[in-house]
Amino acid sequence: MTDHNDEWINTLTRLLALAARLEDIGQYNLAKLARAVSESMARQAAYQIALPSDKGALASEVERAVSSLTEFGMNKVLIVALTRGAVIMADGRLPLIHDAPHAYVCRTCGYLTLNPPADKCPTCGAWPATFLRFLPVYWLDALEP
Repeated sequence: MTDHNDEWINTLTRLLALAARLEDIGQYNLAKLARAVSESMARQAAYQIALPSDKGALASEVERAVSSLTEFGMNKVLIVALTRGAVIMADGRLPLIHDAPHAYVCRTCGYLTLNPPADKCPTCGAWPATFLRFLPVYWLDALEP
């Protein structure tokens, strides 16, 4: 029998794949719903996790995440930035933009880079303009008029 956690992960992943395929055929309204529910599921799960609020304990949580991400083969530049940021935070300082630059994720294949994409995605060939930029907080994105 499939573990509930495996089913949840499979559902979340399939929703994101479904959204991409729906967009491929122009079904943008259905795709937005699939993306919205995947975001909702992830945020609901994250909301249930009680993490500490002190900087030292959070630095340990970042190190724990780095360990997992390393095992998953995540981008080494991201690993270095997260590790450096955890050290800076544990030191009582704030990581600056050169320590923790904006991340860019290809909306097609998930390729991640810490440099603004200037060329097509090296994994899938998607155009640079299609990369999703992650700012420090989501409300820094420009508001639509």
